[in-house]
Amino acid sequence: PQLADRSVAEVADHFHRELTQGINETTIRAGHVKIATTEQGPTPAETKIHRAAARAAKRAGATIGLHSPFADAMRQVVKTLEQEGFNDLSRLVWGHAQPSSLDDHKAMAARGATIQYDAISDENPQDPFWGGPTDDESMLDRIQGMVEAGFGDRVLVSTDGCVALNPPSFQYSRDPAYLYRTFAPKLEARIGEAAARKVLRDNVIRAFRRGSNVR
Repeated sequence: PQLADRSVAEVADHFHRELTQGINETTIRAGHVKIATTEQGPTPAETKIHRAAARAAKRAGATIGLHSPFADAMRQVVKTLEQEGFNDLSRLVWGHAQPSSLDDHKAMAARGATIQYDAISDENPQDPFWGGPTDDESMLDRIQGMVEAGFGDRVLVSTDGCVALNPPSFQYSRDPAYLYRTFAPKLEARIGEAAARKVLRDNVIRAFRRGSNVR
């Protein structure tokens, strides 16, 4: 609500301050800009935020993380970002991409974007929202398909369950520890240790860093 009456330029300045100076008058700086859209496509209010995010991220050299499970809505947002001069799609992480097709993932990776699969350890692998199965083998198939297409450096994975909540009934039905304890060994067995290291570590650094070193 505090941003509703502000202009795109004012929101962009707000985001830029959080990226370069600090959040809420602290010296803790944001690492990237997170934006989202409805599954049907961006609303006018969302588009204003997207424009501001593009301006701020471009100015700060920061990454934009986009919550947009479905490719049609994602493409509308990317068009807006590019209209605002955010043309380096290596600074874009397409989150929750797994409901869209592997062809969509490859097409965006070919443009430089990073594709993020967020349902590792999902306890409801046939959830229709995700557009298909998200069991480990299905997720491994997606990743392997990207690697074999030459986009192994454009894939990230997540449980989308990054916190532990009390009471546990409020917690997502995913295990934050599952990715490294259970899924990582399966990933190494499927695509090899070096390729798995890229997905689990190096790609994360590359996608979100400011600077050029991966150590």
